[in-house]
Amino acid sequence: MAIVFLCLIVASESYAADIWLFDEVNGDKVAEVSGTGIEGEISGNYKYVAGKFGEALEFNGENTSVLFENDDPKQAFILHRGKDVSLVFWAKPSSGNFRTIFWTRGDGADADRFNIHSGPGPTLGFDYREVNGNIHQGLYENVPLPINEWTHIAISREGNTYNTYSNGILVSQGEDQNPALPQSISWMLSRPGFIFGGIIDEIGFFESVLNENDVASIMENGLESTTLAVAPSGKISTTWARLKRGR
Repeated sequence: MAIVFLCLIVASESYAADIWLFDEVNGDKVAEVSGTGIEGEISGNYKYVAGKFGEALEFNGENTSVLFENDDPKQAFILHRGKDVSLVFWAKPSSGNFRTIFWTRGDGADADRFNIHSGPGPTLGFDYREVNGNIHQGLYENVPLPINEWTHIAISREGNTYNTYSNGILVSQGEDQNPALPQSISWMLSRPGFIFGGIIDEIGFFESVLNENDVASIMENGLESTTLAVAPSGKISTTWARLKRGR
């Protein structure tokens, strides 16, 4: 079990950051390393393999999933939180089939969720459904996610606008015309019936809007060594204490 201490140094406000590094090496738990305790439980067949930074989790495309189950709305999936937020992660899909990366409820029911997916083809996409099942689309356009290659993805929401980055470059902007965000709390990596195949590494949730420079810095240096705090302006500007972990 990794022991991690995270110290945020900010100017006048505190911004939450939830981070999963996937450096456990073995075991069926995925630890959140900044202290929120949002732990994921792995099911199915999986491997820890070399990642972009340290280790990463390989999904077999048949039965691998990770369930992050909790009952605290403050720990819901980051895009469910009704504010300006950002999500970053690395993905290396093994096929161009339509497969779910993030399914933001604890079961397979198709309502009250975001679906962030790979495919069809070498692309990433996402949409969400309200509690009543109404779907919200048009939040992205033509986001590259090549097959059998590592790609860094970042999604930020500022107001009702979603900015999506692929390998540190802003590639898409989409506006949510009539927001009605999901309210479910638990979430999953992968989805029953649409199991992801490939590798995932370095997931970060931020309760702030990351800009292009912020995203590029995280992509190039990793969440652990970058370890940056987010200032009230919404930009990364002050240094976090370095994440210290041991095995």
